[in-house]
Amino acid sequence: MPKISQALFQSDNELWFLKVFFHNTVTEKFWDGKWTRETRSTSYDASGCRVETVIAESSDYPAVTKSVTVYDFLGRAVSVTTPQGVTSNFYDGASDRVIRVSRTGSPDTLYEYEAGSAGVPARTALDVDGDGAIGRDGPDRITSCERSCKNSFDRAVKKKCCSSNVLWNKSDKRCCDEN
Repeated sequence: MPKISQALFQSDNELWFLKVFFHNTVTEKFWDGKWTRETRSTSYDASGCRVETVIAESSDYPAVTKSVTVYDFLGRAVSVTTPQGVTSNFYDGASDRVIRVSRTGSPDTLYEYEAGSAGVPARTALDVDGDGAIGRDGPDRITSCERSCKNSFDRAVKKKCCSSNVLWNKSDKRCCDEN
């Protein structure tokens, strides 16, 4: 039997409906004679990968597709298409580590991980020169970086080495030497 459920929420001057039909979720909001509706639907493409589509509409605006997200066989989002463009995620093999994010009209964002790290990027950079690697001597912009260091109790700790929108500092060891 198909699963169909419905819930009602109310707060002050707003009324919310949440409806679930098969693989679709519809959220409706009513207030002061106006309404909005967001429909999330799940389908599968020709290769069997899950595709989630989000459509929004309102009492004073026609329906518009907010996003279409395509997932790979491992359940990871590989592309998201919105009215602003496409975002594509590239992963390190079968892991959940994102190594590159490509967005329409922007340089790619690259991620580097330290060996044995728990999945938190050690460095994040904008690939300004488009070579697919974080260029420490070129125009690439390091937007954040962390380094594993040992504190006075000989325990491993993470320290932020760079602040936003700065050029790579060749002597990134200095962050471990500070305090």
